[in-house]
Formats: sequence, structure tokens, C-alpha cells
Amino acid sequence: MEELRVESRKEVAVEMAQSLYEQGVSIEQIAKASKVDVDTVKGWLTPKAG
Repeated sequence: MEELRVESRKEVAVEMAQSLYEQGVSIEQIAKASKVDVDTVKGWLTPKAG
């Protein structure tokens, strides 16, 4: 059950990051607000191959 909550929170964070980025917020600012590192945010914003 806890795994579902963690995954759900991650999905919300990813969606928010994508929305903020589309509005012109920098990756660095998104990372700071999300309390994750810049590489994590870049991973969220990079389309997956396949």
C-alpha cells in the first residue's frame, strides 16, 4: 500500500514538473521546489525511447 502512495506522489511531481517547464520555469528551479536533483528532473522531462 505504501508503494502505491509513493508512486502516486511521484506521478504528481512529474506532472507538475512538466507543467512548470512548459510555462518556462527552469529545470534548476523545478528541482529546488521539488527537493530533488537536477538530473532527476531532466529524467522526468526527457521522453522515453521505445
